[in-house]
Amino acid sequence: PEKGTESLQGIPSITAAIQNIVLQHHEMNNGSGFPMGLTGQKIFPLAKIIGLADGFSDLIMERECSPLDGIKEFLAERENLARYDSDLVKSLVKGFVAQK
Repeated sequence: PEKGTESLQGIPSITAAIQNIVLQHHEMNNGSGFPMGLTGQKIFPLAKIIGLADGFSDLIMERECSPLDGIKEFLAERENLARYDSDLVKSLVKGFVAQK
């Protein structure tokens, strides 16, 4: 994330918000992420969303399952859930369950 952020500096169309997303999208709500080990409210909100999307898409790609099956597996891994903002997880679930 740090190298990615550095590579974006000096590009006029890349805002500070985008740089924060790139830098913090691997930070986890419980502090287990990187590069800074940020927790909860210290993580840029859009980076939390991208981080959750990244983690969820990794799961469904690795397990070659549908998003709905992926939601079931994602929720079954309780220790993994603590890494993400609970409100965002609820929104992710609602988004896929509502499509059923």
